Amino acid sequence: MILLKESFNNIVRNSGIQIPAGTSAFHALQAECQKGPNECKQLLSTVGAYSAGTVKVDADGKATFPAVAAGTYYVYGAVQYNKQPLLFDLRIDLRPGTNSVTLGERNATPVN
Repeated sequence: MILLKESFNNIVRNSGIQIPAGTSAFHALQAECQKGPNECKQLLSTVGAYSAGTVKVDADGKATFPAVAAGTYYVYGAVQYNKQPLLFDLRIDLRPGTNSVTLGERNATPVN
């Protein structure tokens, strides 16, 4: 999981990649990477520019955040749970001090 300064959907859109109606930015990323390594590398580099750090997630789905300035961020990543993919592009408002959130099916983004 990574902590982003902007939602993954917005990052992909702002990079100029079209997200077809009814699909996710995750699928747009996959399609871009299928075009070739240069296209994939370019998009991943763009995403990296928005990174505020990595998010550690324990076995219970509790995510803890790196020391960053208070503000609005997005937890982005994909995991397998009960043999189903769960995708997160979750907005979170971090306050000064320790912050955490539990990631699970209820706050996952549908993978379509």
